Amino acid sequence: MLLDAGRGIMTTESADKRLIEWSAKMLDLVDMKFTVTGRENIDPSKSYLLMSNHASHFDIPVLYQAYRRPLRMVAKKELYRIPFFGPAMRAAGFPEVDRGNRAKAVESLRQGSSLIESGVSLWIAPEGTRSRDGTLQPYKKGGFVLALESSLVILPLGLAGTRDVLAPSTLTLHRGVHVHAHFGAPIVPSAEGYSVPARDALMATVRASMVESIAYAQAQRGA
Repeated sequence: MLLDAGRGIMTTESADKRLIEWSAKMLDLVDMKFTVTGRENIDPSKSYLLMSNHASHFDIPVLYQAYRRPLRMVAKKELYRIPFFGPAMRAAGFPEVDRGNRAKAVESLRQGSSLIESGVSLWIAPEGTRSRDGTLQPYKKGGFVLALESSLVILPLGLAGTRDVLAPSTLTLHRGVHVHAHFGAPIVPSAEGYSVPARDALMATVRASMVESIAYAQAQRGA
């Protein structure tokens, strides 16, 4: 059971329902034309460590509408200071990360591993933050260390068009944009436990899949 600020007790199921409803309203707000492919790569009996490119705050509602299953994400601690929004994230079970404290950041990721074991998938942006120009940025290592240490299956997702809805460093929303999301095939870490060579190999595999998924998603926007 989770405490829902101002509304009493909130279950994981009710949090999931509200997140889906909220994300649908966000897409409606900008009259987004949203399409998704690759859902056949999702096994409904499994939970995943989702990884996608990150170019816009609108990636978040798009993620929920694309996946439409229990999903949480590691959120930077600054977001928890926002009135109403912060307490709601905490009530829904979002792991909090302090990016200025490596030990606490690692512990937050491990909390995410526990979520996956409980049947809730976890999203991580391996770039660490939004790309300012829309190109795929270098990857941070934390999510890949977590995947290897906890034997988590990674589900890659390529997003195209969200930056055209709301670009970083701007508050200008653009309506009627076609956004496409494409799920790649799940990636199972091939190594048992963590090692630097295994980490680097996994990062390269995920990046290649992400590049392919983004290209496919971009092509669908023009189809």
